[in-house]
Amino acid sequence: MTFRLKNKGKKVNIYEWMADEPSNIIIYYRPYKKGIKKFIKKDWQAISPEMGETIKRSSIELNPNNSILIDKKLPFIKEIKAYKIPQSGLKYYVIGELNLQSIRARSRPIIIYVK
Repeated sequence: MTFRLKNKGKKVNIYEWMADEPSNIIIYYRPYKKGIKKFIKKDWQAISPEMGETIKRSSIELNPNNSILIDKKLPFIKEIKAYKIPQSGLKYYVIGELNLQSIRARSRPIIIYVK
């Protein structure tokens, strides 16, 4: 899955950006259920990056309307047993959240289909 971090405001400098770009995102997911309107962290599974002792960081600068694309794997999909997937498939909500202290940002939930 590819996430896009877009600066919609003034120029931003991020000094704690991790060189291993997927480590900058935490994934939250849960099975789809109609009517869920609020993100309550305890109701979601999290995929957090493993943080080693030495984290290489670099600074990035985002000008207005510039973006960064971050590819992130969804390992929970491999854990789904194929024989448990109904013909219509399974639906999941997925949310990405920045794994930074200086900037807080969380995506809106999207729905993915697993067939």
